[in-house]
Amino acid sequence: RDIILATDMAHHLHIFPQLQEMVKAYDNDNPEHHKLLLCLLMTACDLNDQTKGWKTTTKIAELIYKEFFSQGDLEKAMGNNPLEMMDREKAYVPELQISFMEHIAMPTYKLLNDIMPKAEILYQSVKANRDQWVKVAPRFTTTGLPSDNSLDFLDEDATDVISSPTPSPVTQSSIPNSTQSTSEQ
Repeated sequence: RDIILATDMAHHLHIFPQLQEMVKAYDNDNPEHHKLLLCLLMTACDLNDQTKGWKTTTKIAELIYKEFFSQGDLEKAMGNNPLEMMDREKAYVPELQISFMEHIAMPTYKLLNDIMPKAEILYQSVKANRDQWVKVAPRFTTTGLPSDNSLDFLDEDATDVISSPTPSPVTQSSIPNSTQSTSEQ
């Protein structure tokens, strides 16, 4: 149950301090560490769109904000005030994306990188996409989505920033054992 809940951001933020402690000295024989590692992996899988190339990341962001704004429109129609990120008249997409990457995605992939050094490419990909959002933010002159409901205009001068070979799959040997500290890897 906790592993499925790991995809819920409120739950993830609640257990984040435990994840930080677990990463400092992972113990293969500790069932709680095993459960926390599975939660971290589940969250990383859930956020994997942030590790993709720029064009994929922006297309997924576009789809997510279309869904958010549709929900916000329904909430307004019912007389409620939607969250800012769901209000097309208030949401500034680059700012929301940068904040999400800095406060959720990057810390998650940093922990994953700390416990599994071969996951560094994932962290670097998120960081590169965050940097690209910072770069294109001045070109984004509206709240919500542009009138054509597309973020394609952000792709005009962008190339996928990370262009390295696909990382090898994570194997049992890349998970620290109880006799190694993460700093020895």
